[in-house]
Amino acid sequence: MGDRTMPTSDDILRIAAVQLNYQAIGRTGEFWRLDEPLMAADPFVPISKSDYLLKQLEKSHASLAHLCPEMAAFSRQEYIANLERKLKEILTFCYGHKVNVVVFPEYSIPPLLVGVSLHFFS
Repeated sequence: MGDRTMPTSDDILRIAAVQLNYQAIGRTGEFWRLDEPLMAADPFVPISKSDYLLKQLEKSHASLAHLCPEMAAFSRQEYIANLERKLKEILTFCYGHKVNVVVFPEYSIPPLLVGVSLHFFS
């Protein structure tokens, strides 16, 4: 038998599997899911145009139609900002615990926030 040494804490691979309540980042037909503030809970259920709150407002209230694109943009910006804060908090925790690999749910992190994770693990 060869000489065996005990592993140290530096030899351990630490993996964090993140559970996160999120809106799936993706498109449904012509719509970005993040543009719709009242999206269906299941992101994989097909949704018709009539199910979108902002599209209903545009059609039924002509006086509000000009506000709908602004509301969609605001919804997206606020969601992204909130998710960025969560992501930084999660990654700060993982960094403090010397985590090597962080696994997020599929479609949970939009491409524009990938840079946040690169900052922590570069």
